Amino acid sequence: MPCSEPGRRALVATHAPAGRVAELGSLDLFALHTSAFSLARLAVIVFGATLFVLSTFFTRPWPFASWVKVAFWMLGLSGIAWGAIRIVLLSHGQSLSRRSYHFLDTQQPFLLGVAFGILALFLISGEAYRGTQRWRELKKKP
Repeated sequence: MPCSEPGRRALVATHAPAGRVAELGSLDLFALHTSAFSLARLAVIVFGATLFVLSTFFTRPWPFASWVKVAFWMLGLSGIAWGAIRIVLLSHGQSLSRRSYHFLDTQQPFLLGVAFGILALFLISGEAYRGTQRWRELKKKP
């Protein structure tokens, strides 16, 4: 069934993520919404978050306060969740309902805020400096 031009405009106006794709005539969201900078930012955030989580398992002995381990888990999980949501929105955004797309889109700043807040807490509390000093002392001991 062919779609008339006014009907197509109405579809585009009511279904924003899918409508933009229909209006442009392309189904490749990576070409529409991503740049090299966006992909690099995604990779850096997910890689950094993964390193924070893995550091809690592979650093022996743990030179930081015990609360830092839990904070790194929270930071890592929020960063990884942000990356997963970003990938879903970039690759399958056109197939999500409008409400689902909006919900996931609004969760991204929240998750980045959690990660940034925990990282700021770690740095401002002075535990980064004290933990690094303890790590250097442990490294010097034979």
